[in-house]
Amino acid sequence: NITATYQPGHTHADSLNYELRINGENFIVDTGISTYNKTTRRQYERSSMAHNVLVIDGRDSSEVWGGFRVGRRAQVQLTNDSDNHIEAWHDGYGVKVKRLFELCDNEFSVVDSADTAKEAISYIHFAPGIMPMVEDNRLTTMQAEVVVAGAKEIEIIDDWASVEYNRLEPIK
Repeated sequence: NITATYQPGHTHADSLNYELRINGENFIVDTGISTYNKTTRRQYERSSMAHNVLVIDGRDSSEVWGGFRVGRRAQVQLTNDSDNHIEAWHDGYGVKVKRLFELCDNEFSVVDSADTAKEAISYIHFAPGIMPMVEDNRLTTMQAEVVVAGAKEIEIIDDWASVEYNRLEPIK
């Protein structure tokens, strides 16, 4: 949950976001923060689309605006937290969005579900230098394979990640 009630200026619309390292190296990242200036880039970096989350109907899970402001806030509920299994949900889109994380041997699973018929997009931001290729229902890289089940389509787009303040690098 967003816990800063008065001035949550560093808050993002990133309910149930995750990052993943493989052998100590960044593999899946969020886009970071490159600026505190009130620009379209800052607004994007605080948005749900800039994080590894499920986005419904192109909206943010919490309302971030004005560079440092937050309006409507998703409420997050952790329902299971064990060594290799985490389940949680949030209500940021007015419906329940569930996410399951599971680690088993050399496989890491992220399973999303939402109580809606609206368009849902699961964003995955690969670290700089990771070059995924689409093969059937998989994204293959030199480091690992990402299996995408139940997707209507898989699209690789160009984006940017802030690797340090005011320095962006290209990502997929």
